[in-house]
Amino acid sequence: MPIPNPFPIAYASLALALPGVWLAGRALARRVVGGDWPSRIITPGVAVSAWMFCVHVASRLSHSSRIGLVIGTLLVSAAGMAAYFWERRARGRSATLASPCACPWSHWMWISAAASTALMAPMALRWSFHDELSVSGHMAIIAEIQNGTYPPRYLSYPDLELAYHYAFNLLGACLTAIFRVQIPTAIDAISVGSWFYCWCLAWSLGDRLLGRHRGALVASLMLFGSGYPLFCPEYYSTGAPIGAHLLGFCTVGELYTSPPMVSTFFQHPWSMGLPVSLCIMTVLAARESKPDVWRYGVLALLTAFLSLCQITLFCAVSGSLLVAEALPSGRFDRRRALRIALGLALSVAVATQLGGFFAPKEAAGLGLEHHLWVASSFTTTLKWLLASFGLLLPLGLAGLLFLHKERWFYTLMIVGSLGVLNLVRYKYSWDIVKFAAVTSVALSVPFAALLDRLLRARIAPVLGRIAGTGALMATFATSASFCLTLLFDLPGIPQMYKETPPTISIDDARAATWLRKRVGPKDIVYRRKHQTYYEYASWAGLGQVWVDGSCPWALSRYKAREKLMAELPENLDVWQEARVRFFVLDDEDKTLRARAEQWIASGRAVSRGSFGSLWIVEIVPMVPTRERFDAATSQMIGSPRYGREGQ
Repeated sequence: MPIPNPFPIAYASLALALPGVWLAGRALARRVVGGDWPSRIITPGVAVSAWMFCVHVASRLSHSSRIGLVIGTLLVSAAGMAAYFWERRARGRSATLASPCACPWSHWMWISAAASTALMAPMALRWSFHDELSVSGHMAIIAEIQNGTYPPRYLSYPDLELAYHYAFNLLGACLTAIFRVQIPTAIDAISVGSWFYCWCLAWSLGDRLLGRHRGALVASLMLFGSGYPLFCPEYYSTGAPIGAHLLGFCTVGELYTSPPMVSTFFQHPWSMGLPVSLCIMTVLAARESKPDVWRYGVLALLTAFLSLCQITLFCAVSGSLLVAEALPSGRFDRRRALRIALGLALSVAVATQLGGFFAPKEAAGLGLEHHLWVASSFTTTLKWLLASFGLLLPLGLAGLLFLHKERWFYTLMIVGSLGVLNLVRYKYSWDIVKFAAVTSVALSVPFAALLDRLLRARIAPVLGRIAGTGALMATFATSASFCLTLLFDLPGIPQMYKETPPTISIDDARAATWLRKRVGPKDIVYRRKHQTYYEYASWAGLGQVWVDGSCPWALSRYKAREKLMAELPENLDVWQEARVRFFVLDDEDKTLRARAEQWIASGRAVSRGSFGSLWIVEIVPMVPTRERFDAATSQMIGSPRYGREGQ
């Protein structure tokens, strides 16, 4: 049974403001790259970035996603309508009409984008990938934002602000509010639409950098390029089914190799971060089109919003952008360097105040430590790099010689991301490997430049075409096997790739619906483990007493929480200290049912009713006794603020 959408039905009227949001994005895109094809292709990315940025800021200032959605949407829509009428009045009606498409082969871009999306869509629609389903997974974050809580919090420890790049989840919550869809539908719609849009952006970028009709190489290599972890030797010794081989899972030196982009893309921060990054790359490639003041303003907006989308891409793109913009033609341009430095400084300053990944953490520092090489030794690291990147690495590096536009940017992206991989380690997880995905994205552009030379070679053209086609097919092997394995559901697929949204019973759905109207953003709901406790988080965004690995740096809290759940103490103060406010008890909770009756008899708790076999009990906040109230009053009257007693 689905849980009703907590957003009032009136929020659907905000759909009328979305054309204004689109016009705002179009106005900014035209200011940056003119009215030709690049402005058309980046308009959706700029519009969504400006919309979500304003919604985030308004929600954060008002501490309510419901207020922020209204204010942010209307503000951006009003700006878009004002820009439209100002342009129409200043330049005439004909100037506001879209200019003819500057890309005569654009129909092939649409056809190929639809074909690649058709290959990816069944995976997105059938299963829930990676960390969608957990106590603080993507479904739970969206449900929490639906409740009006902003900024979102760790549902295992709701007193802590969620330190995560959750722009994807914010957009998902907005879609559920406006279009009245369920959370899994919103997640799938964003994922599928973003893949289609990334293909078009990469195609357009390739045409801009390498020449017309070369965008297909960049798009296919960026989204389907991968290394060679197929048929990893470790699986032969364990007798794993064919699905485990073809998915490309492999370990080198006890470290998992970097997955292909078709897998990384389903880590939903990448679903938002990659299109925003490609919009930045498109603006960079069109640096001569429009005056700098608007250009740097849009770059600052996109970069700041990127920090909310994907922090790894934010670090890599912003650092590379600073140097590449200062060296437009290989020579240092002081004026450009100053402008981009000011724009990025503003962007970074804003990003650090937006929360998200920069939200304060309980542990000191960022959890980064120096560690030479990805693996334990130089030799093992080379094996890991070959398994993770395959031909992308050597041919991509060689392709930098043939990349004449924006060579500095992609060189810095590659060197910087590889440098982080080989010099830094994240203490709490293997998430530092996400910089390898940045390397893969950056290598795809120079690799496409090299393949274009091979496929169009004048000397030994047949040999060049054979070599280029062979390199292209070898680079696609792992991604193709990954997609086909999931498409045909071959045996041996790990459970994390086959999870489906949890189904919640009628009684639990009714209880969760009742609770989400009454539970505060820092309250926790108890529901028995191995039953449906994670469904309360995924569907209703309710804080849970059980923990997961969503905030590994809070290790000091794990033992105390595990002890609480193992002992189920009779002392109600211990539960209150853990911020538990409601208990949802079924017939199997015999110990807590008996203790709940004692708490109710002592006046420390109250029964809130039943939903079928479920019984909801609420802890009553401590009320000061008469003696405590009299003592506190006497102390206040005798204080200097109130003067001496008796005066």
